[in-house]
Amino acid sequence: MSALSLGELGVDPDGVSTREVFDHTYSGYRALWRYLGALSLAVAVVVVVFTILLVAAMGMIGVYAAVVLSVVASFWAVGLLVQTIDDLHEDDEPETSLRARFARFWPHVNRVSAAALLLSLLFAPGWLLMASGHAALGALLVLVGVVVGPWFVLAVPLVVIEGCGVGDAFAESRQAVAGNALKVFWVLFVLGFLTGIVANLLEGVAVSVTDSWALALILSGVFDAVVTTPLMALALIAIYQALRQPAAPPTGAPAAA
Repeated sequence: MSALSLGELGVDPDGVSTREVFDHTYSGYRALWRYLGALSLAVAVVVVVFTILLVAAMGMIGVYAAVVLSVVASFWAVGLLVQTIDDLHEDDEPETSLRARFARFWPHVNRVSAAALLLSLLFAPGWLLMASGHAALGALLVLVGVVVGPWFVLAVPLVVIEGCGVGDAFAESRQAVAGNALKVFWVLFVLGFLTGIVANLLEGVAVSVTDSWALALILSGVFDAVVTTPLMALALIAIYQALRQPAAPPTGAPAAA
């Protein structure tokens, strides 16, 4: 697998074009869905094993720990795929084995985890209030998180691609997304909405055919790993390239001193 497989991912560095981001996300998925899906599925399998061990060893405390682990692990998967896509795009002969990809991602795992927890805090208070019966206030706080969230969507890509610290990644993401927050929100909303509908349909079909919620959850998890996570990672790398990579100088222009 060479960098040429992602050679069409570059988008306009002057801003986000939602159409181009969708086009490049789709074309990138067609080219790489098996490989990216395998990486994401490997993360999901490891997380499921650890989740089972946590619940078996710690009971109810393990359940809460497993929920936190699942949330953080979803960011691990996205970060791993974003880093992989960037390497495929930039390197002529990148390492593509599962072991090599996990080894390359490992130095960033703590910062990605911290970024995941901070991003989750945008929504956690609202979810907790809604669960405790304060639906109106909870929904308001969730809405605030939805509005603010797009400003920080590049935090994980900045950590795994540029090696930024967590604070710098959030600051740089806010600066990069400035002026494009609505477009970024639209891209992520459409992808999340469409994949969510398909995942729910799969669950419904599985339950109606087999009367097994366990199978439905497995199918939904596989769909998220093979479809949703790669699509989100491809969209993020396209947005990142649009907002962070400098424009190429005009042909014949003198190099900067």
